[in-house]
Amino acid sequence: MKRIVALLAALFVLALGSVASAHVTVWPKQSPVNGYERYTLRVPTEKDIPTTKVRVELPAGSTFSGWLPVPGWTLTTEKDGAGKVVALVFAGGQIKPGEFMEFGLSVKNPATPADVAWKAYQTYSDNSVVEWVGASTADTPAPMVKLTPATGAGGDTAAPGTSAPAPSPAPAPSPAPTPTPAPAPAPAAAPASGAGNWLGGGALVISLVALVLAIRKR
Repeated sequence: MKRIVALLAALFVLALGSVASAHVTVWPKQSPVNGYERYTLRVPTEKDIPTTKVRVELPAGSTFSGWLPVPGWTLTTEKDGAGKVVALVFAGGQIKPGEFMEFGLSVKNPATPADVAWKAYQTYSDNSVVEWVGASTADTPAPMVKLTPATGAGGDTAAPGTSAPAPSPAPAPSPAPTPTPAPAPAPAAAPASGAGNWLGGGALVISLVALVLAIRKR
């Protein structure tokens, strides 16, 4: 009996999980403010008839940049009075029962941290519409994204995997050349004293007298 109860409980949990996973959702569930994000709108078909159109409203303050084309589907935009895109409508294709479709979007986030809703409207081939606009506890909750404060300084965030290069250090100044001392001037020759001059002259006179006497003796 306990095994049967445990098995039924497990099946109940799995059933709840499959229902929850069948909701229209937007990924990623968290993104920085002011950053350009590559969002994915995931739309499953829960009924026995195909989905033929999906309309999604962008959160206030978002800026739509573009989408990844899906074969068989076309995109129509809705704009406000200022010409800004506020909603996207995907049509032309079909999402059959038991299948899901993903639409890739490029959107710039609003500037204020908050939990924002992407209200979605899913139209089936019988023209019935499921409005995914409720709270998180509702049967048809709106897709939610948490906008977090930007980690970098400034406004827009950088592309994933990139960062600003660090500034190159300023080159160190070259040391000033050491001045070469000028050679000291050679000392000037001291002038000959008067006594030296007289001695030199006297020696010359004596030499001449000796020479004359020597000649006379011969």
